[in-house]
Amino acid sequence: MHPLPSSNYVALGFDEATVVIKIGNEIPMVSYNNGKVVLVNKSEIQTFNLKLNQGEAKDGDTIKPNFKDLGRCETYAQTMNFSPSGRYFSVCGDTDFVVYQYPKFSNAAFGNGSNLVWASINPSQHIFAIKGENN
Repeated sequence: MHPLPSSNYVALGFDEATVVIKIGNEIPMVSYNNGKVVLVNKSEIQTFNLKLNQGEAKDGDTIKPNFKDLGRCETYAQTMNFSPSGRYFSVCGDTDFVVYQYPKFSNAAFGNGSNLVWASINPSQHIFAIKGENN
């Protein structure tokens, strides 16, 4: 067994063959709503506000945002997205989901489901649908 440094590839050698396995995804997930950005990297959740950097950056400049740690995610994140109002965001794993309130990072809802979509008809009600095992 030989891991490739600075990647998520592992090579396994056998008498008659070699197998290379890619484990997970190293690219963090990001969701954006009205200047607010939430980033999930493995199980760590961070946020920053792009509106706080307005006026400091010129066109073409690289922005170095001031990250704020929100905490740890309760599931291994596969997808995430903000609600239309921007007051909540969801993190979905393979079999479960968690809805967090933003920016307090308090748990607003959780349960079984592999995907979550927000209703956009009345954003103030924070209605969502979940894809379960049988759906």
